Amino acid sequence: MSLKQYQRIAIFDFDGVLADTLVDMLRFSDEVAAEFGIHHHTTLQDLEVLQPMSFANLGRQIGLSERHIISYVQKMLERFETSPIPCPIFPGMSEVVTKLKGDSFLAIVSGNTRIVIQRFLEYYSLKDAFQQIYGVDQPGGKVEKIKQILTKFTLPNLPAIMIGDAASDTDAAHQAGILAIAVGWGHQPQSKLIQAHPDYFVTSPQELLDTIMAIKPME
Repeated sequence: MSLKQYQRIAIFDFDGVLADTLVDMLRFSDEVAAEFGIHHHTTLQDLEVLQPMSFANLGRQIGLSERHIISYVQKMLERFETSPIPCPIFPGMSEVVTKLKGDSFLAIVSGNTRIVIQRFLEYYSLKDAFQQIYGVDQPGGKVEKIKQILTKFTLPNLPAIMIGDAASDTDAAHQAGILAIAVGWGHQPQSKLIQAHPDYFVTSPQELLDTIMAIKPME
């Protein structure tokens, strides 16, 4: 499809939006923290307070010293990369992606690695749906990566949307000058998401699909 034929740019976060990584994330965090002598039972509440959402900030939240943060992040990412089976996809999200790929430029900007994302997409037969994937192992922050995606397009009326499950996703979207959709099935509670003032808040994949499809180029 020609770039001029797209109706919108839809940029997805990965963890907590497409992939249900919560169980693995909490377990991996406990295992890695124990290697540094921190015996902390990581819970969803540890994720809910993170700003921005990142493995580095999770390490800080559970009590690791700053000198161990880089190693903690590396070990967390290694566990995701070497996990024998990709984590579950949220029910309904495969259908959302499949229906959007016909007229939307789809991309992923994530705090996980590109190899984890690609293996997940291949496992769920979604590899061909996404035109661009940015993982944490590629240079730049989320705002910079969103802007890099936008540079592919010269149509000023083409809407762009970031779909995330964290307040920091909304912040990144707005800093990059695009719309933000917050989803209610990820790692942070509705109250924290609403405080970030997303343009839309949705509670189901079908509502997400309907919201995205209703966003069209301005005449």
